[in-house]
Amino acid sequence: MYQQFSVEKIAEFADEQAVIIRRHSDAPITHNSSMAFSVDNERLFRNLDFASFDSYATTDHVPAFLINNDLFRSFKRGRDYWIMETSPSFAASLGSYAKPHPDGYLRAEAVAAYALGAEAFCYWLWRQQRAGCEQPHGSVLSAWGKPAVGYHNVLEVEKARLELEEIILNSRPAQAETALTYSDRAKAFLKTEPHRKLNHRGLMTDFYARILNIGIHRDVLPEGSELEGYKLLFTPFLPYVATEFADRAIRFVENGGIWVVGPLTGGRTKEHTIHTDSALGRLETLAGVEAVHTYPMDGSGAIGHAFGHSAPLSLWSSVFKLEGAAAVGTIEGGLTPELAWITEKKHGEGKIVMVVSMPAGEEGQQLLEALIQHYADEAGVTQCSDVTPGTIVAPRRGDGEVWVIVNMDGRGGHVTIPRAAVDGFTKEPLIAGTRLQLQRYEYRVIRF
Repeated sequence: MYQQFSVEKIAEFADEQAVIIRRHSDAPITHNSSMAFSVDNERLFRNLDFASFDSYATTDHVPAFLINNDLFRSFKRGRDYWIMETSPSFAASLGSYAKPHPDGYLRAEAVAAYALGAEAFCYWLWRQQRAGCEQPHGSVLSAWGKPAVGYHNVLEVEKARLELEEIILNSRPAQAETALTYSDRAKAFLKTEPHRKLNHRGLMTDFYARILNIGIHRDVLPEGSELEGYKLLFTPFLPYVATEFADRAIRFVENGGIWVVGPLTGGRTKEHTIHTDSALGRLETLAGVEAVHTYPMDGSGAIGHAFGHSAPLSLWSSVFKLEGAAAVGTIEGGLTPELAWITEKKHGEGKIVMVVSMPAGEEGQQLLEALIQHYADEAGVTQCSDVTPGTIVAPRRGDGEVWVIVNMDGRGGHVTIPRAAVDGFTKEPLIAGTRLQLQRYEYRVIRF
């Protein structure tokens, strides 16, 4: 409750400041935030004009950079977000420092951000601080006024911006068909109850990376978002499922959507207490299941089977007996063998899928990606691409459809062109089935 009080007071303070500024200026107002900060971003931006964030993800954590773009795009629909702070080279303070970006990565970050909906890509900081806790922080210029180590990469970003400007100004990011629910309230719950020292941002980013690796275009949605236009909704790591959110999700399912619930979803009330009528409250009735047991499955010997894969199960988990649902994933071994850990039940034109344990290790990642691909296929998701992991496709729409393709991991990659297209820069035709190669941190634009 202290955390909830704190984030509300921060948002109220921002509201008060915005009211004062608007008496004297009609300039748009924002606040630089982050998934890492202890705020409720959805509430914080409610009364501000556009969203912005800071990101200092290194090349080892590309999904951590991309998830911010897909989330902050959703806070103020129809208004581009800003990246208010990112380092041209490396982040640092008197207490720590991160490794510098390799040449080319900053440009890849900027191109990906612009393609995903950013209006600005700003650096912290312009000139290195001569004093204070961030004296060693990467900058465009050194404290003595000379170009710093990332300077030439900043110039590369500007060249790319000019090359992309007409394309970006004449198109908008395409709404995805696949959505992932994000909740800062859930982050506060898991900060209070950090199962095996795991944190919400890390869990969400890892789950997000599985969707990213498959090549599915995705929106990361705050809890309060409407769900029109989506076909597939994932809601993992959401301990408290608010009535308003559940009602929207049920309407989404009734209209033909597939709602994949869990893991770690539904087991707490609004006050972070345990339900006393059933383990997962209203979700059990909606999903046609009864949770027989809830317990930490890590190291218990439980193996989950589903979608042709098997993996050890982990995290605080539930096991089901069926009350109208069908078992999709079953357990072998451990304390609760033969019970279900993945179920599905038709509801209206769509279905509710319950995933109540987390597959672990490399086998678990394969199982989770198989699950995501299975339900994307079943939901009829078309906004996906045959792209190698580490390279992304950002679809945009304006006068036709445009793909901005960026290699983010520095290993190069390729994407298969699904239908006839034209190279956005050279104007050369590309036939359907062309395997377009990208070099290290290269970006390409194609028009359909």
